Amino acid sequence: MVGTSGGFPWATVFVNFTGSFLLGLPAGVYAGRVGSTMRLAVFFALLGGYTTFSTFTAETVVLARAGSAVAAFGNVTVSMIAGLVAAFAGILIGESLGSRDGVAATGRSGEYPDGCPECCHAQHSSVEHSEQPWSTGGVNDGSGT
Repeated sequence: MVGTSGGFPWATVFVNFTGSFLLGLPAGVYAGRVGSTMRLAVFFALLGGYTTFSTFTAETVVLARAGSAVAAFGNVTVSMIAGLVAAFAGILIGESLGSRDGVAATGRSGEYPDGCPECCHAQHSSVEHSEQPWSTGGVNDGSGT
């Protein structure tokens, strides 16, 4: 049973905050280096199970129905802002860690974002290379920019 009898649901906010960071970290480390199947399996199936979106929504409804509209609104606001900040921080830290191995995560070093050399471009579709929503480089057009 979802409950907020102790007041504001800080435990759920904490789990979602750390889960957002943990989802962002590998997204940054492996940006452009893993395929969509691996991304779904690792980033969302395994780490997504740690977060508690359903608990967050249920606790928000419980707060609102109990007459705590301010707490319900606060829960949504704090959870969304904290989650976005944590995910962004995880991605930035992950990109920093991922770039230490010498391969630019954005693919601006003459390679496509997934580390594929330019010579095999005909073997891949641009859709496959642009599926990484966290990649800032998109598909490298070979111009070196």
